[in-house]
Amino acid sequence: MLKKIVEILAVNKLKTSAVVSCTVYLTDIKHFDEFNAVYKKYFKTPYPSRTLVAVQQLVRQASIEISVIASLK
Repeated sequence: MLKKIVEILAVNKLKTSAVVSCTVYLTDIKHFDEFNAVYKKYFKTPYPSRTLVAVQQLVRQASIEISVIASLK
């Protein structure tokens, strides 16, 4: 998922440093540490604002959903 976000940002000539907010939905909070380790490979300090929500189910049996807001300036 994060690779796809990087690709979408690149199309708009942006990098992950342009991301100001990130919302993450996980179906199993037990995967938080694993997700967080990957997240830190893509985002560096200062990290964007982040909300992580544990949910019961996602569309198409996905285990994670991520949305980001990036700034053009």
